[in-house]
Amino acid sequence: MIPITKIPFIGKHVKLMKTTKTLQGIEGEIIDETKHQFTLETLQGVKKVDKRAAHFQIIYQNQEYIINGNLIAKTPEERIKAKAVA
Repeated sequence: MIPITKIPFIGKHVKLMKTTKTLQGIEGEIIDETKHQFTLETLQGVKKVDKRAAHFQIIYQNQEYIINGNLIAKTPEERIKAKAVA
């Protein structure tokens, strides 16, 4: 099984957890990813979210994961090639 930090995130639905009050609970589909940001399509419009500012809840293959944004603050290419973090 591929570690959750190595999957492509674009197209996945996420919810922001453990973050600032202004971002808490925002959820949407990841439409773009850079080294430090996710761009989300939400019900409130497009939002740019700093990866390092939150923990992200993602459901992948019917399992829920909470990912610390600091662990994935890399370009998608760097993140996918990096050693898996348990």
